[in-house]
Amino acid sequence: MAGSPGGDAPRKRVLVAVLVYNGREFVPRALRSLAALKTATRAHDVDVVVLDDASPEPGWSEELESLSRGLGLGYYRSPRNLGIPRNMSLALLLGEDQGHDHVVILNSDVIVPGNMVDQMVAAAESSPDIGTVTAWSNSASIFSLPNHSANDVLTDPSAVDAVSTELAEEFGDAVLDLPVGVGFCLLISRAVIAAVGVFDPVFGRGYCEEVDLCRRAVEAGYAAAVRRHLK
Repeated sequence: MAGSPGGDAPRKRVLVAVLVYNGREFVPRALRSLAALKTATRAHDVDVVVLDDASPEPGWSEELESLSRGLGLGYYRSPRNLGIPRNMSLALLLGEDQGHDHVVILNSDVIVPGNMVDQMVAAAESSPDIGTVTAWSNSASIFSLPNHSANDVLTDPSAVDAVSTELAEEFGDAVLDLPVGVGFCLLISRAVIAAVGVFDPVFGRGYCEEVDLCRRAVEAGYAAAVRRHLK
């Protein structure tokens, strides 16, 4: 199988929700990689939405909406700043309302490889008790794979694609069970959303809200897992 779901696997609907607050200097690069992701993904149906959390930088929301529409991505600007947990919850509610099987919550500085969705869904679907999947990164706490020249190399989407493809071929469908996931690139299954709900607003502007959700999912009988690699 070497890095791609089996040909007989049912197609899944996946929503990738990018959380944006300012970021004019790095968000466009991430969005361009997401536009490429939509055409690169073959095994599943992917929708991408940009969730602008009322960015205050003058003119940026207008630029962001124009860029998103031009790249074929959805766009929504909250009428007021929600903070990270509530913006994440908005993504889950949108995915549930539109009937997506999985929602991927993504930070706005992440450059994704073309095989991201196929690989993360393969991990999620490899066992019925896997409720969340976190991607590997070059800079994401325990999910980090060291790269001493990431700023020079991994800002190029083709380099990210090459690394992710090589790792997929090397490790195939291996999945590692973990106590929690990290929200920089976190897939959450529709079953988990139905079982435990959304992110708890008690976390205010954000910190550890994904830990709480993952632990609630574990208590409900779902496991966290890690798979795939990206910046």
